[in-house]
Amino acid sequence: MEWQRLLTKNAALIDAQAIQIGLEREGQRVTSTGRLAETTLSPVLISKLPGLQRDFAETQLELVTPPQVGSQAVLRALTLLTQQVRQGLSPELIWPLSMPPRLPQNEQDIPIAKLDTNAVAYRQQLARRYGRRRQMLSGLHCNISITTGLMKGLYDAQTDCHEFTTFKNRCYLHIAQNYLHYRWLLTYLYGCSPQCWPQSG
Repeated sequence: MEWQRLLTKNAALIDAQAIQIGLEREGQRVTSTGRLAETTLSPVLISKLPGLQRDFAETQLELVTPPQVGSQAVLRALTLLTQQVRQGLSPELIWPLSMPPRLPQNEQDIPIAKLDTNAVAYRQQLARRYGRRRQMLSGLHCNISITTGLMKGLYDAQTDCHEFTTFKNRCYLHIAQNYLHYRWLLTYLYGCSPQCWPQSG
């Protein structure tokens, strides 16, 4: 399928409302001295903020925005959720770097998130396979989706696919392939951390 030609011929369908973006920000809960928090994440805070989750460890937060139209809207949503979480965590803080703060010398002292049985079993499997330290790296995930209106418009304008689901899958696969083509640049620009803390002590 010639995606470039399909998009060019249907440029009128593409506008700022055609793409939805969601963000998932991970970060470690720490004390004011930069040590991993030793507390359990408050169930009250989790129930109050539906965008707040735990990732691998009990100390590892994940802040998830609902899908938003446009980058400014999703950044506002993430900023608001971050502010609400920080207020609820006080006096604890969210570690700002992707590299974790100083971790316990014995990695078995890194607490797996207190979730349901299946979720804990999955995290225990990750810990056995990769080690707990590696799971403590945090990042930012960007989820992108094309609105149904644009997807259906593009589908109606082509003749290669006879099923909408097949067309949609091919479209997202093409987007993923383009991301992989340029991932070296994205990793270079965004994947560096200015420093990391010694892991002993």
